[in-house]
Amino acid sequence: MQYKPRPGIVQAKICGLHVLIPSRVTYDHCKSIIRLPSLWAITYDLIQKGESDETIIRLHQVLTKKSEDEIRQRIERFCENLVEQGFMIREKDEGRL
Repeated sequence: MQYKPRPGIVQAKICGLHVLIPSRVTYDHCKSIIRLPSLWAITYDLIQKGESDETIIRLHQVLTKKSEDEIRQRIERFCENLVEQGFMIREKDEGRL
């Protein structure tokens, strides 16, 4: 599965907090701002930039010392959660998370 940020979502840092802010264009899909912990803000940014799964997993391994399987599961849950909230879109592609 491949995930990508929904067009019209703005990632910002406000008073030291990482947030995702939906613009008016995305109002039908998501209506509220959400806060992201730093690791997940970096993850979202890497996904937005089109970085490879390996790059994202390597970053998580360095920062969390978790296994690759556990990291894949956590990233999958993160992305699915953002899809449910309307901040990301799911696309089918064999080469992605």
